Formats: sequence, structure tokens, C-alpha cells
Amino acid sequence: FHIDGSPPLAFGADMSDGVAGTPLFVHGTVRDLSGAPVGGALLDVWQADGDGMYEAQLPVDEARLRAKYTTREDGSYCVRTVAPLGYAIPMDGPVGELVGATEISHFRPAHVHFLLDVPGYEPLVTHLFQEGAEYLDSDVVFGTKEELVVAFEPREPGPTPDGGAIDGPWLSAEYDFVLQRRGT
Repeated sequence: FHIDGSPPLAFGADMSDGVAGTPLFVHGTVRDLSGAPVGGALLDVWQADGDGMYEAQLPVDEARLRAKYTTREDGSYCVRTVAPLGYAIPMDGPVGELVGATEISHFRPAHVHFLLDVPGYEPLVTHLFQEGAEYLDSDVVFGTKEELVVAFEPREPGPTPDGGAIDGPWLSAEYDFVLQRRGT
């Protein structure tokens, strides 16, 4: 459900744009295999809404729960969104028939998608899952990997990772992405 042309946002800017939910800051660094920071890395981020729908599934022409962020020179990034929810995949059509003929759950655990595209590096398309979310052990698309499960730590009102502050409870998820240079 990735859509090209997501709007660029500044470090820590809110891609949820008024969508209801608990504020979530996903932050960390982008580094190469040697541990060197990758400044200027583009993070294309998207997620489903509270009804399990992606913008590509909605009759709306505005960007919704998707944006592009660029790392700072030190490789740091900060994405503000709302905590994702797990959802059921559509069960109509051939996919529904296939899943219905098995004992596989038709649910996905809560997650946020990332596409990292940096000149000179292999692209990385992945997602981060909320630690403790339902369906981690039974993801219908078998996308859950232990390395991609991240704690969404509850925080009290106050300072946020983007250098700002928030006046209500929020969640913090910290994750460092590692990129491989092309041809290595």
C-alpha cells in the first residue's frame, strides 16, 4: 500500500495530521555497516489508520498517515505519528478463500512501514512492530521478525525526541536502521 509522492516533513513533524490516536515518536539513527552515520537518508514512512485502512484504499486525495523524512548529518531521524493498530486483511476474493481454507489468522499486528532509499546504498523496505501487540506470532503475511519488534515506551507529558514538548501522554519507539553500500 505504498504510494509515491508522500509529502516531505521536517524532523519530528506530525504525519498523522489530526488522525485520532496516541502520539508516537519513532526515532533513532541510520548508519552503514561500519557504524558511520548516514546523513541525508530518505525515510518514506506509511501506516494504516485506526480502521486498518491505508490511504491507497480510501477515496481521499490528501496524504494520510504517510510522509518522507530526511536524516540529519549525524544520521538521526524523528517521525511523529499515532500508534498503529493491528487489523484484519480483506477476506473477499481469492486471498480470503485461501486464508479461510487454513487455520491461519487473518490479522496483522500493529506496525509502521519504512522505505529507506539513499544513493550508493541498497534500498531497505521494512516495518517495525509494536512489542506486545496482538498477532505478532500469527501475522497473516509472515512479516514479523524478532529484530523488527520494538518497545513503544509510554511517556508522560513533557519533552519529546524532536526537541519539542507535548502536553499529554505519548509513546516513544527507538530504532536504528543499518544500510549496506551497493556492491558490497
